[in-house]
Amino acid sequence: MARVKKLSPQKEVPSKRISFSHDIVDKEGKVVAKAVLPKEVFGVKVDPRLLSQVVRVYLANQRGGTRKAKTRGDVSGSTRKVYRQKGTGRARHGSSKAPIYIGGGVAHGPTQTDFSLRISKKLKQKALFGALSQKLQEGKLTIIRGLTQLTPKTKEMVQILRNIKILTKKMNALLVLPEILPNVFLAGRNIEGFSITAVKQMYSFQVLNAQHLIMMEEAVDFLKEKDKRKNVSSVKVEEKFQGSVKKRTMEKKAMVKEREN
Repeated sequence: MARVKKLSPQKEVPSKRISFSHDIVDKEGKVVAKAVLPKEVFGVKVDPRLLSQVVRVYLANQRGGTRKAKTRGDVSGSTRKVYRQKGTGRARHGSSKAPIYIGGGVAHGPTQTDFSLRISKKLKQKALFGALSQKLQEGKLTIIRGLTQLTPKTKEMVQILRNIKILTKKMNALLVLPEILPNVFLAGRNIEGFSITAVKQMYSFQVLNAQHLIMMEEAVDFLKEKDKRKNVSSVKVEEKFQGSVKKRTMEKKAMVKEREN
């Protein structure tokens, strides 16, 4: 009789604790303050399936689907029979627009197709917060202060990226602004591998595609305020819902009393 080997209980691997207190650096790369990140934005559980779905939807929506080949019905030309059906000894043919002729239509060619896909706003937001949380967990998030007064010079932006140790030959970084700042945009638009966007226009694919994420301090503050507004609105909706339920129950009780009387 074969012996059954007893499996030893697996030891639980302690999960890495995430700190929501993040350093804020200045243009020289020195730590000047600490930022408390909102847990609802940077502490979301990362869902790889959701991120994959959002990326697939985004890439599908980038396809125009406008390619099209002309069929024999789209090609200009005569529909007259090339020569008579019998008696020539040659193969039978009809119009010169047939695919077998040079200059004729294309058989089974590509047609215009709508590749667009849709995803709900809630899933979009959840995926974005998941991507931001992933960057924080991987240590690829930098919060910077003092870019609002930056002069629109590329060499100054290059020096800032060098100071915060992001500038490399194969750099792929994303800078998130609180709003479109023309001076910062002009300073960084000519740097290879460096993208700039506003926090309202930020989407999951940008965050996932970038190897490093740089956020201005004001952009983080915007996310905090947005999260506060969301919590307040959800509380109001909940209070309104509870009030309506209470009102309906009171009306039902009043109707029951009337029937008893």
